[in-house]
Amino acid sequence: MVTRRYGNKEIWLYIILSAAILVMRLWHIAELDGPFVFNDEAGYWSHAANMVGLSWTNVEELWYSYGYSILLVPLFWITHNMQLLYRMAIVVNALMGVAGFAIGNAIIHEIEEDIDDVICMLISFVAVSYSSYLFQSNIAWSETFIYTWFLLVIWHFARFCKKTTWLSVIVLTGEISFLYVIHNRCIVIFVAYIMTLFYMKFKKKIEWEKITIAVLMIIGICILNSFVKVRLSEIMWGGIENGFGGNDISSQTDKLKLLLGVSGLKRLIASLAGKVWYLFSATLMIAYFGMVNVLKQFLSAIYWRKDDNENESKSFFYLFLGLFICGTIAITSIAMSPEYADPSQNIRLDLYFYGRYSEAVSGILIILGLLYIFKLSKRWFWFIELVSGLVLYLILFRILYLYTANIDRFWVNIVCVPGIYFFKDFSLQEISNYVLLFYIIGCVIGFIFSKWKKVRMICVSIPMMISFVVVYKNTFNAHIMPGQRTYDCVLNTCEILNQNTKYTIYNLIRNNYKNGIRTRVVESDMKFDIPLNYPKDYFVIAEWSNEKVADLLEQEMYLVAVSGNNFCLFGRGNNLKSDLVSQGYKCNDLEQLSIESLDKINLNLQLSDSSTKEVKHGSDLIVDVILKADNDNTVILNDNGYLLSYHIYDVSGNELLWDGKRYAINAYKGEGVVRVSIDADELNSVDECIIVFDVVEEGVEWLSKVGAKTISLDVNIAKE
Repeated sequence: MVTRRYGNKEIWLYIILSAAILVMRLWHIAELDGPFVFNDEAGYWSHAANMVGLSWTNVEELWYSYGYSILLVPLFWITHNMQLLYRMAIVVNALMGVAGFAIGNAIIHEIEEDIDDVICMLISFVAVSYSSYLFQSNIAWSETFIYTWFLLVIWHFARFCKKTTWLSVIVLTGEISFLYVIHNRCIVIFVAYIMTLFYMKFKKKIEWEKITIAVLMIIGICILNSFVKVRLSEIMWGGIENGFGGNDISSQTDKLKLLLGVSGLKRLIASLAGKVWYLFSATLMIAYFGMVNVLKQFLSAIYWRKDDNENESKSFFYLFLGLFICGTIAITSIAMSPEYADPSQNIRLDLYFYGRYSEAVSGILIILGLLYIFKLSKRWFWFIELVSGLVLYLILFRILYLYTANIDRFWVNIVCVPGIYFFKDFSLQEISNYVLLFYIIGCVIGFIFSKWKKVRMICVSIPMMISFVVVYKNTFNAHIMPGQRTYDCVLNTCEILNQNTKYTIYNLIRNNYKNGIRTRVVESDMKFDIPLNYPKDYFVIAEWSNEKVADLLEQEMYLVAVSGNNFCLFGRGNNLKSDLVSQGYKCNDLEQLSIESLDKINLNLQLSDSSTKEVKHGSDLIVDVILKADNDNTVILNDNGYLLSYHIYDVSGNELLWDGKRYAINAYKGEGVVRVSIDADELNSVDECIIVFDVVEEGVEWLSKVGAKTISLDVNIAKE
């Protein structure tokens, strides 16, 4: 490895480019107030909150990997203000952009030791300024962490191929395993890693002992990962079986069944063509040259006449990289394979070329593609490669077009394809025409400046950067700004509801569940310290039936879920209110109403005998607590999260114990009895104490804090 020392010019350029990365990624930070990409962001933030002991249960109904959540945990040590938390997460994303720039430089120097420092920095800068990466940096979810960590893995693997030590095996295996922990879609990294290790063994460049320790580490980390998933799912939903619908690895295997047979194969080909078309389009065909570079470097290393260490290490590196790139595209093609479209229906078009899952490889493909263009000299077989790229792109577009041309009604989830939003009116044909125009002009520039490599790089890189920034601005304005405005609306709604009811609002769904807008406001856990001016035209429908929910939600109503699995319907606007009243609904203004439909089950707690009890020193206290509902027909279920517990105070009212043991409230109507056994260890610190029995909705709140009744028991501890 060559040790590099930058001169003053290079140091200043490095600082300027790093500052530019920060500016581009933090330019809109004042406009970002909180999570808006649901369910994803809610899943990551929920894990982080639960890791620090906050009560964020049932915030999200699907499982999301917790690797990125680990990065968010320290932010909760600083503040619980969601606006500040979110902006700090965006700052972390910006810093990861600078880290990616540094790692990109290191990768280039590792694989091309004689490259000019200025060109190296330019290539790395363009790669981390890729439009999708700029877009993802404005969202507090795992995407930025994934591609930055993957660049770290690539750099370490390049060094690993040159010198394989015990320490490098352990560290690299840990890094690779953590990439899977960040997101399970990166599982293909294990396949690429193990296959490369076996190839290295075939070439006698690694010992079986090192391969064994790598495999055992992967198995051990996967087992630990499963244990953590079970534990987090217990906190979130009470069990692993309650929160993995459609978002775990096993559920993805069902999609493989849809690819069986001739029709399934056609569907897979269409999906694969769409994913590669997206990578080529979003990177303005630079990814194509990156793939060509990987293939040629691997083949040249294998068939090089001189079997030296340098070429063997290159073959290991490019084999690993090629396997991961191909595996990532394959995983995306299978996981996001589109359904056959009915042209009469509103179709989610982006599933055909879904790019978010394969964006991890875009950065390294841009680096390798630009390196390939920089190193080329004018020669005829390059012309064949250029024509091949043009033909391949046209074929991919044609396959994609055949499947989508007749779809008139569609919508595009921009957050999943942010690299190709070139035009306000989404058109696959216009996108392809723009990419082809850029490609042809770039090829002409390459031939004209074939002898001036630096000029050629500047002529290619500057238009690329301009295009990346334009696409980023389009996607930001089209998705992030409307998302933040919607989030602000949700924020106001939850604040208003929390001011007008004694129960904490934690879930809000709008527009017939289509947008999936959700948030949570938990007293003492997450606070929004933002001054708000509340409009006065909010109202609640006092009486409604489940049969009417869908119809009402189509009328811009909100379905609000609150603690205890209770719901109410909530809306805004005097015209809407008048319309609903004319339909026979009873609507109440929030200012005039403490919302009755949000009330929890009112429980009366009673003791089976007297309110005073004597117990011997060193003995447990056993007492029966009667729970009685106001309504004899009320069914109280432990499944709803209600548990009987207690607090202990001394006779002066000082708290000795707040969180007593939990006791299940079994299903019953009207009345039931729970036997409580309090350990002697909890009683022996004083001669007299007061035990207050209370009901807790686990992970949410104690009912006494929202007005529910408790019952007290005076206890005398008799000395022996």
